[in-house]
Formats: sequence, C-alpha cells, structure tokens
Amino acid sequence: MVLRSGFMLSRRSFAAGTLAAAGAATWPARAHAADTAAGTAEDRMLMALFADVARKQDALDPLTTIYKGGPPNVAAFRLLFTGAQVRARRSVVQSALSGLKRIDRRKLSAERQISYDVFLGDQKQEALWLRPEMLALTEVRPFTHFGGLHIDFPSIVAKGGPMPYANETHYRRNLALIAAFPQVLDNAIARFREGLDSGVVESKLTVRNMIAQIDALLAQPVDQSPFTSPVRDFPAEVPSPDRAELSRLYTAATTDQIYPAYRRLRAFLNDEYLPAAREQVGISAMKGGAAFYREAIVDHTTLRLDPEDVHKLGLSEVARIQGEMDKVRQALGFAGPLKAFFEEPAE
Repeated sequence: MVLRSGFMLSRRSFAAGTLAAAGAATWPARAHAADTAAGTAEDRMLMALFADVARKQDALDPLTTIYKGGPPNVAAFRLLFTGAQVRARRSVVQSALSGLKRIDRRKLSAERQISYDVFLGDQKQEALWLRPEMLALTEVRPFTHFGGLHIDFPSIVAKGGPMPYANETHYRRNLALIAAFPQVLDNAIARFREGLDSGVVESKLTVRNMIAQIDALLAQPVDQSPFTSPVRDFPAEVPSPDRAELSRLYTAATTDQIYPAYRRLRAFLNDEYLPAAREQVGISAMKGGAAFYREAIVDHTTLRLDPEDVHKLGLSEVARIQGEMDKVRQALGFAGPLKAFFEEPAE
C-alpha cells in the first residue's frame, strides 16, 4: 500500500485500481445494507446513514463507479485534484459524523455497535487527513512512480480493462471520459505547483521515475496506444458504419488531447519540478514528513506508535524470522551460510 497522498486520490475514497471492495471492507454493516427492516429502529437509522454516505461518496468517486461496472461520472472525474473535490469530501465526512451523533449507540444491536464503531473511527481518521495541515502534505503530491492516474488511467480505459466496450453507447460514453483526462492531468500540475510554492516536494528519484514512465507511454505509436486499443477490435454489436467514425474520434482524442497533455506534464516535471525536488528519498526527508509519517502509521495500523519503535519492531521481526530459517538450515544439515542455503538448487 502506498502511503496516503492526495496525490493518489484519498486512500479511503479513491485508492485507484483497488477501490472496488473498499466500502464493504471498511464498514461491516454495509454488506447487509438491504437488510434495513431487521433490528432496532436505531439499527435502521444507522443503515440508512451508511447508505446515504455511500451514495455521496460514490458521487465523488468516479473510479469506484467504474470498477463496480457503472457508467463513468465525467463531471466528478474532472474535479480530481481540485479544491472543489476536497471541499465536497469534507462535507461528506461532516455529514457522516453529524448523522452518527443523532444515533444512540446504546440502542443499537451488538452487531451494529461494531459497525458504528468502525465507521466512526474511519470517518474521524478521514476528517484528520482533510485538515488543512495534512492536505498541505498530501494534495500537493498527486502522483508518484509507485502509482497514480498518469500510469493507471491508460489501463482503466484500455480494451480488456474495467470499462466495458460491448456496444456503441459504451464507446461514446468512455470516449467522453478519455477526453476529460487532460483536465485531470492539468489539475495535477496545479497541485504540484502548490507544493513547489510550499516546499513540499517529491524526491528527485521519484520525479525521474515518473518522467521515465511518461516517456514510455509517449514512445508508443498512437495506433498501438492503450487509448486507441478499443477501436482496434470492435465487437459485433458495434455497427460497421460507425466503426470508422469511432476510430477517427479515438485516434484524434489520443493525438490531439491525450498525448499533448502528457507532454505538458512531462515538461513541467522535467523543467520546473525536478530542479526543486529533494535529493533525499523517504517521507522523513520531506518537509512535514515526520508529522505525515506518524499519521500514516495510525492510518495503516490504527495504533499511535512511534516511528522509531515501528522500525525497531521490523528489524527484530526480520532477525526472528531469519533465526527460524537458520534452524531449518541446520536441521537439514547444510553447512554453508543462510544465503547460500537459499541459493542451493533443489534436488
């Protein structure tokens, strides 16, 4: 899991590419949303709140909708990496927390009390990440080389990805999302520029890797690009007379909109951002990185642990596991060192 960054879409709401099951995993009761008639009146209020918040989050989350098999929300997509989207996310969290205050936890069934507690903790944590001081450390880093829409979006819209291309309606609907992507990349550039102004920037290693990723995509001829893959293989349901037009539209969108947007992003990263990027790698080297890392530990573990203690725990666990491995080496009568034991070919 990549550390949270507004960058990569909020981990709780957008986690690109791995979003489809997020809701049910985060809120146990959500899996039983249809069972609103059962339980206490308070239970039904809680389930109604879950459904309302889920609806509001889905309206802000164009990627989860796609992974669920729904139509792309182009308007919401254009808002990615903008202040308007952040304000909307904050409004949803505030609505969720206000709704919980109207529910008497004591009157909930035992199962729903667990759901209530999980949901409350989740919303409080989301509210923390939406505070201005945390947004200043996350939203200004929309992409990294570990992930981001600059590398994920081509796979999302490509033929064989999560978006359907079963008929002409699908083709035209998906083309509208592709045509909106340059706006998203420009939004990301604006966020990166905010980081330049505040001094919260990625490492040079990260930036060089992102540039290399973009170069690899731009090196693909348009007729071999993932953006034109849908028109290289039409299903029978798309009428033959419409195929030529769709091919022209997808090719034009890639040539005239997508590739120029990627070139703008590359030029910005190479000419403006890279010279200002930090030499040191690791979040701890970033301005505000210590505060970010502490909250990231809570986000990933639900525990408020000291980063140094986490590091020591990791080292001790590696030592313990290697010790167990070494016992196996000795039991098998291998005389060499542990590294050689793993490299020994099996007979």
